[in-house]
Amino acid sequence: MNYSEQPERQNRVLAVWIWVTMIGGILLFACSMYLPDYPALLQLIGVGLMVAAILLVGHYQTRYTYRIEPAARGGEGRDFVVIQHKGRRETVVCRLGVEDVREIEHQTPENRDALKKKYADQKDVVHAYCIDLLPADSHYLRFDDGGDRVVIRLQASRELIAIFEAALPRT
Repeated sequence: MNYSEQPERQNRVLAVWIWVTMIGGILLFACSMYLPDYPALLQLIGVGLMVAAILLVGHYQTRYTYRIEPAARGGEGRDFVVIQHKGRRETVVCRLGVEDVREIEHQTPENRDALKKKYADQKDVVHAYCIDLLPADSHYLRFDDGGDRVVIRLQASRELIAIFEAALPRT
């Protein structure tokens, strides 16, 4: 069974941050002409804000495709593949066995901080493959990949989560 989806942006927080940092940087740079005492300080902060805006634009252009496909390593099972799109370049950034999923947790605005704390306390590195900067709705998936714990965060559809829920081990 093959499955593919590309999540859509749900909020515009990132676009707002890009505009705020770029306009703030330009204003600080322009205002430095009228402060003869410390113009270099304002120019430095202004350039820093403009660089931050450029980095945020890079994140804004990033898209992800989530796929379920036959196992690439041969053998039984299916692979979950995350493909990152930046411009015309496509890169496979994640390939895990669907059957290796061990836990699925739904993140909402109400439990966001509790989930972050949980994974920080367990010293897990969370690989975020979300297109929104601060998604209101996402899922944490924990995999056991050859004895290593892998935690990823997705903005997945209900259909994709149902595929993972069906693959969870029965206890």
